Amino acid sequence: MQKRLVILVPFLLLLAGCAGLIGGAGTPGQNEGAFAGGTQALQLGFLEGEPPEKVLDNGQETFMITLLLRNEGEYTIPKGKILATLSGASREAFNLKSLTVKSDFDLEKKAKSRDQVTQGGQEELSFGVAKYKPDLPADFGLDLRADVCYDYQTEAVTSICLKKNAFARADVNDNCALDNPSPPVENSGGPLQVSSVKQRPTGANKIRLSFDVSNKGVGAVYPPGTFASQCGGSQETEQQQDSLQVSLTSTGNKYPIACSKFANGNHGTVRLVNGVKTINCEIDTSGLQDSSFTDFLIIKMKYMYRDAVSVPLTIENSDF
Repeated sequence: MQKRLVILVPFLLLLAGCAGLIGGAGTPGQNEGAFAGGTQALQLGFLEGEPPEKVLDNGQETFMITLLLRNEGEYTIPKGKILATLSGASREAFNLKSLTVKSDFDLEKKAKSRDQVTQGGQEELSFGVAKYKPDLPADFGLDLRADVCYDYQTEAVTSICLKKNAFARADVNDNCALDNPSPPVENSGGPLQVSSVKQRPTGANKIRLSFDVSNKGVGAVYPPGTFASQCGGSQETEQQQDSLQVSLTSTGNKYPIACSKFANGNHGTVRLVNGVKTINCEIDTSGLQDSSFTDFLIIKMKYMYRDAVSVPLTIENSDF
């Protein structure tokens, strides 16, 4: 049985772990970090024996086709937001009502509280009872594949250094560096991750912040809600592949954040190129205090993720 997975985290839990960011020691997946971490979200597999390895032809045997799903990420997938579609099988030949099913449950996230991690939820998603109706002249094998699409979110938190006059010389009241090639960053579990954060002054009241958004998983990324009726590509949906929504918000002080990819706003849609996209933003510090201080910035990624799992199935001739 083949399996795979993903992850995400809430605002309060994220803040609870920010102490690890101040010293730069927090590492995703370790006890001192803000998140449970990881690069998986939904773990996929066919339930053992559903389908069995071999089934009879000519409608002589009924069997179940069922997926086993486990949420390894830190975002609860709402009811109806997991969509699975079978391929490699004819709906008519397998006597199935539909090749596509939706979840009728919330799939709970993995959660971290201090140094304790609660595992994510596990549920079954069934295509129902099947039987192979055609009468074959001999045994034949096929690969039964399930594509699974689901809405997900990942959050990252980074600590940045700010003050009103970004070009002013450091003084005794300053406790952080405005020119920093590697501010610490932590990500909630999920295939979309933030890395390579950098900040530097670019004007008297301007800080440039740059970071990379990357797909660290094995599946494909789409905007939220791309697939509604089946988890399968059309020309229109495939044109949206590698796109996702990104937003930046401050946890404390309010200041303008203008990102070139978002028409000088703080949120918008980006498209990954070879699995990664660099985002550049400017922070207006003119309304901030004179001495430097550390603030925490939340980078949220919203997307639909598409993954797949397959299993071999032998159709046996019932005449032998």
